[in-house]
Amino acid sequence: MSDQSRRHGLDPSSIDYRTGAGDGLGAHVGYADLEALFDMHFDEIRRAEVGVPQLGLLVLAYDVGTAALASRHWIKGRHEAIDSMVVGRHRKCDLALGDDPAISLRHLLLMTHPHRPGAKQLSFRAMDLRTSLGFSDCFSNRLEGLVSDGPAMLSLGRYALLLLPTGVRPVAESRREAWNQIADPVYLEQHTQMVAAAERGAAGRGGAEARDGGLSCSDADAARTAFTIVDGPQRAGARLLDRSEALFGTLAVSAHDRSEQPLIGRRAASRGILLGSYDRCDDACLAHVANVGISRVHVVVFLHEDNLYAIDAASTNGCFARRQGRRVKLRIAKLSPLFELLLADDRARLRWDPE
Repeated sequence: MSDQSRRHGLDPSSIDYRTGAGDGLGAHVGYADLEALFDMHFDEIRRAEVGVPQLGLLVLAYDVGTAALASRHWIKGRHEAIDSMVVGRHRKCDLALGDDPAISLRHLLLMTHPHRPGAKQLSFRAMDLRTSLGFSDCFSNRLEGLVSDGPAMLSLGRYALLLLPTGVRPVAESRREAWNQIADPVYLEQHTQMVAAAERGAAGRGGAEARDGGLSCSDADAARTAFTIVDGPQRAGARLLDRSEALFGTLAVSAHDRSEQPLIGRRAASRGILLGSYDRCDDACLAHVANVGISRVHVVVFLHEDNLYAIDAASTNGCFARRQGRRVKLRIAKLSPLFELLLADDRARLRWDPE
């Protein structure tokens, strides 16, 4: 253990790494480990955050075993569309974490939501790509999906991911203030109950304002991250159109002389639909071209608000569109009836036909 690690109370040798591939376990990285890691790197974290004044999401990945920065990546926040990055073991991932076999090749999708002009927060989503490991918040709660409007720290196997929205809110000046933004989030369902209780208490005191440590509830919460726990993509093989909902559209997937046209509902699209050659994906059509360039998880189809997107999941051979007779490589495409997405040098095609 380095002198710096000892000084900040982080002992990597004490962390239980259970990273057998496929066993669904992974490293147990606790709250104290994340706090010590954050304290250790705070000065460089603050420099990195100040150094990116543009709107976006900065992700710093730390190897808890060595207490070192393993990788970093920044994605842009846009006003009109989502942006994304893929985290996983594959070298094509935007944030490549290759030293833990429990992490899937394409493990986690991070997306910035469209940013409304004048908004004080940048909202982003973390989506597990239907892996056995998933990811955890700083309290070791295992999650499949999370929407956040502020800084967060997640654990993924032996790694800690620090997610910092940039270009929106002021950068915290002190370690304690910065850590509290991350480690004391408002879980929105719990927050609703807390506000209701505070209002009942204030009414019982003749209308006196409820206070938390000297601040009103609204003032105290303003500096805290708001979390919403959401579902990840539903299990492979499940119906993409629930019997209780109306048809949203048809996702036509074709390869060579074969075509599949699964019926899609809004629920499945909002949770995320995985297309690729692996058995954890939703389609059966791409599997037979797996040996000719389709990645295990090639594309994630995702509905945000009323826009359906196809997101390249760090595929080996990419996604393309045909424009003016030329093929143009795309990371994210907004799907529409007049648009056809080409997968892996046109080995397969994807088209969206809304109802």
